Amino acid sequence: MVTYYSRFIPDVSTITYPLRKLLRKNQKFYWNKEREQAFLKLKEEISSDRVLVPFDPELPVMLATVASPVGVAAVLSHIIDNVEKPIVFALKALKVIFTIFYSPCNSL
Repeated sequence: MVTYYSRFIPDVSTITYPLRKLLRKNQKFYWNKEREQAFLKLKEEISSDRVLVPFDPELPVMLATVASPVGVAAVLSHIIDNVEKPIVFALKALKVIFTIFYSPCNSL
C-alpha cells in the first residue's frame, strides 16, 4: 500500500529507509525505536489529507479488494481527473479458523 501511494507522501524514501533495511538479504528482523518511528510516520502520512480525500456522493467511486490466506483488504476511492484518490482503507487479519477457506478466487 505504501508503494502504491508513495507519490502522495513527501520524502517517502527517507521515511521508509529503516523499514526497507529489513528486506536486505541475510538481515535479521530486529524491531527498534527507529523502525517504530518510521512505521508511525507512514501511518500518519497515509491517513493525512494529502493522501485521503473526503467522500463526495457526486464523484465516481471505485472499490478495490484483495484477499490472501492471512487477511483481506479494501480501498474505497474517488476518481478525480482520471486519478484514483483514496477515501478510506480497510484491513483485517483473518483468524486461523478462516484461513482454511482461502481460495485464489477470493482475490477478485
